[in-house]
Amino acid sequence: MCRSANDGKLSASFVPATTQPGALALNVALLGNDLESDVKRGENSGRKLRHDFVVLQLANSEMTNQGNLWTGTLLLSSGAETDKATALAAWLKSGETAPPIQATGGWLKP
Repeated sequence: MCRSANDGKLSASFVPATTQPGALALNVALLGNDLESDVKRGENSGRKLRHDFVVLQLANSEMTNQGNLWTGTLLLSSGAETDKATALAAWLKSGETAPPIQATGGWLKP
């Protein structure tokens, strides 16, 4: 479960199906959509390209464990604000190279 406040603070909680050994990390990506870039060089020189699901900001935080409940909080800066559609992707990992344990996402501003 993820919750967000207007101040950019994001909180998440997780209850694993089995006992989770080791530390967990909360990772969050703020994604921008319907963005454009002017290409100045190369084969697409002079063209305007459109982009969706561009990572505008990436944040992570170690989660804390209380019994079988893992919680984490992090702050997304307001410097990545845009008037375009934005989305959020969040995932939990155990270790640097391990695959995500749980992931979720959704639109913040359609």
